[in-house]
Amino acid sequence: MFFEDIGEYRYHLDRMMMFLKRSGMLNSLKGLIVGAMTDINDYSGYPVPFGKEAYEIVASHAQEFNYPVCYGFPAGHIAGNYPLITGGTYRLCVNATYVELAGSLAS
Repeated sequence: MFFEDIGEYRYHLDRMMMFLKRSGMLNSLKGLIVGAMTDINDYSGYPVPFGKEAYEIVASHAQEFNYPVCYGFPAGHIAGNYPLITGGTYRLCVNATYVELAGSLAS
């Protein structure tokens, strides 16, 4: 699964991740790629900040699953936006020193 966002509130991101988790959509993934999380906001109407940055919110919901998770993939609303081909087949390798995403077009 790949996602990215722009101009979202942290509590909205938390709610989206909770929905994906409770609906079971995170259960059967082979990997999770999180692209650019640009201009993520804290809601100024709350007296207390949300307390987590965007990638920390995603990590808190994905930590129980045993698949690779990549944060900050160069895709989304940023300069240097790399394409991901919908319907393609990918191999995602993530470790402490590097991330590798290799793919091919669907046949």
